[in-house]
Amino acid sequence: MEQLRLVADTDDSGGMPTFSTEEVARLAGLSYRQADHWVHAGAVVLSHNVRGTGHPRRWTMGEALVLTAIGRVAGDLKRVGTPMSTALVARLWSSFLANQPLTVGHVTFRPDGP
Repeated sequence: MEQLRLVADTDDSGGMPTFSTEEVARLAGLSYRQADHWVHAGAVVLSHNVRGTGHPRRWTMGEALVLTAIGRVAGDLKRVGTPMSTALVARLWSSFLANQPLTVGHVTFRPDGP
């Protein structure tokens, strides 16, 4: 198993560690392009949201962990032949950041595990 190493930078507002999209996507098992698409589509809203080229996005530790959970759900759905919709990503993102479970049909996604 490949070991991932995140290199945290600190943000300008309070010295909290932040991570690049490349690092977070790799941790989540997603491509950079997929993570970027979800941000551009508005499904994922970062607290350090920047617009335009030349301004790299920075992810907090909490945001990185939430995207990792969503990435794992997306991977599981992909393995059974069901694509992850942007709408479901948005619902999971909001629920997990609020530390609330989300029920879709007969499945409940919990931010704290089963």
